[in-house]
Amino acid sequence: MTDRREFLQAAALTAGGLATAAHSSAAAAPAMQAQRPLALNAVLIEAGSPQASAFGARLAAGSSTRLLTVPDGDVTSLWLQQIGPAWRRHPVAIAGLTSRSALFCLEQLSALSGLRVLFHAEHIVLPGGRTQHQLLRGERIAGLGEAELRRLGPLWPGRLADAVAAHRTSGLRELAGPSVAALEPSMPLGATLLTSWIIAPA
Repeated sequence: MTDRREFLQAAALTAGGLATAAHSSAAAAPAMQAQRPLALNAVLIEAGSPQASAFGARLAAGSSTRLLTVPDGDVTSLWLQQIGPAWRRHPVAIAGLTSRSALFCLEQLSALSGLRVLFHAEHIVLPGGRTQHQLLRGERIAGLGEAELRRLGPLWPGRLADAVAAHRTSGLRELAGPSVAALEPSMPLGATLLTSWIIAPA
């Protein structure tokens, strides 16, 4: 007959086995996720920005990804007519090269649908055309570097688009941290701030 001590030992061994199995499954999940490309439902670009236009054209070329234009950083119409309804049906991934205000609004709204910002970078376009880059989240998964973007000069939107297109769901491991769009950097007179980003299911 099994006494209390033997029962507790057996229970401990069983629990340990279940925990090991759960840990193995959890460890295998990121590996499986890393194999899946991140399918983009839409790409948002800032109206009037040549850099955003080049970025969007590169991402939309040869794909079924929708290209949506954001006028003056205002996503109200796109949210009401396209993004909001899409996220209510299913939390799909979107990306963009827009103003900071567009990302700020979408970041707040995305949390309600179980999505998060996986990648975020800032690009300050100076009056002479040179661009300063700062990668703030997800650069390791994206395989990008600030020095690389600087070296590319005016061709940086194309490289950025390639990195977004190649993004994998393994980026879901990098979720910790505060809001990525809350503070605007100080900029030289006449400069324009663009933000590149990916929002996807968390």
